[in-house]
Order: sequence, then C-alpha cells, then structure tokens
Amino acid sequence: MPTEGYDLFYEQEKLEEKHCNVCGAKCDVERDITIKVNSMVTGIMAEMRGKHHDKFTCPNSGKEWHLKTKSLVMEKDQLASKYLSRIVEKEIEEVLQKNLNGGDPLE
Repeated sequence: MPTEGYDLFYEQEKLEEKHCNVCGAKCDVERDITIKVNSMVTGIMAEMRGKHHDKFTCPNSGKEWHLKTKSLVMEKDQLASKYLSRIVEKEIEEVLQKNLNGGDPLE
C-alpha cells in the first residue's frame, strides 16, 4: 500500500511529473480528482477534501523490494545517528541497485 510522502502524493498545483521518494521512479498520475474523506479527518487531507488535485503513485509501490526499501527509508528518516543513517542508506542503495539496475532481484 502506498504511503503519502514516500510513494503517494496529492498535489493541487499542476506538476508535469513527480518522482518516488523511495526508488526515484517517475510516478503514475491521475489528474483532476477529488478526495472524499469523512468528517473526522483532520490536517492536510481535510484541507484537500472536495478540492480537485492530481494523485501521483509510484508504479513500483506494491512490489516486495519496494516495500522493503520504503521501510528502510522510513526507518532512516527516524534515526538520530548519522552513523546508523549511513548504514541504512547503504542497504537502500544495494536493494535499489539489485532491483532497478539489472542485478539479481531481492526475494
């Protein structure tokens, strides 16, 4: 399932394209859609309720390797340690290399 801010984006401004923050792939786009959310939703989603916008989704978001990479990126975003962050970044690079650049895909 796509995660907003990582491989799912809602934009009110008309962008030509958007790239995934997990794998860098060009996102698929659905233009001029309206978000329908219940009245209990707050924050950004509530602000967008009823307004037209574009929805960008990474084409790789359901793939196992992408889910693993997204988990690593989210973990890295929470780390306070620069040292640990570099270790996680190295693993992210390895997963992407194997799955986007013709290496042996991860299982």
